[in-house]
Amino acid sequence: MSDEMMMYLLYFVYYVLFPLGLIIPILIIWRKKDFITGISKFGEGREDRSSPMLRKHMGDIKKLQVFLVVFLLIFLPVMNFTFSDLSDITMSRDRRYFGGLGRSRVYDPVRRQIGPYRDTDAVLEEMRQNPDDWYLEDIEEQLDFDEITRIPGEMAVYFLDKRDSRHIVITYTYLSPIPISRVYGFWVYDMIEDERASLEKQETVIYPMNPANTDPF
Repeated sequence: MSDEMMMYLLYFVYYVLFPLGLIIPILIIWRKKDFITGISKFGEGREDRSSPMLRKHMGDIKKLQVFLVVFLLIFLPVMNFTFSDLSDITMSRDRRYFGGLGRSRVYDPVRRQIGPYRDTDAVLEEMRQNPDDWYLEDIEEQLDFDEITRIPGEMAVYFLDKRDSRHIVITYTYLSPIPISRVYGFWVYDMIEDERASLEKQETVIYPMNPANTDPF
């Protein structure tokens, strides 16, 4: 399966399957509870309150409540994986416009990449093996990796070459009930006799925000 097809499939899970899996059972439970309330309020006697129809609706509510619990237990980890995969795929897709008719093409701006890995020490160690490639000295002056990684999560580092600019993007996606990612965007500047990486953007991407927002440039 191509990256484009995979991206569309993951977006379907992210924006359609997961929300509908929550909304539809909740709406059904709400309607059934309204029905039960109406019977309890306007029913004539005990026979109405213990009728087979009423017992069926109460049983359906219990089944739907169990379904919601199981759905959340299964889908919350799935949503974190979906978010991480979408972030990684969309980081490798940028659109460049050219000509006067709005023509464009999609290209991959990622020149180097580390991760995403849950072993954040492995990411940092790989950066330290090639500190000049990742402008590690500049980054460590501006970011406290110990503070960022104190909550378990998944880290990725990207070097992006976009048109006339170069960037380093660090993403840290927390292991949380809903997808939450911290994004740090560095602009790589050409100095007279040196190059420096300067922290330009800090953002937090939370579901249902678009995972493509983990690319701040």
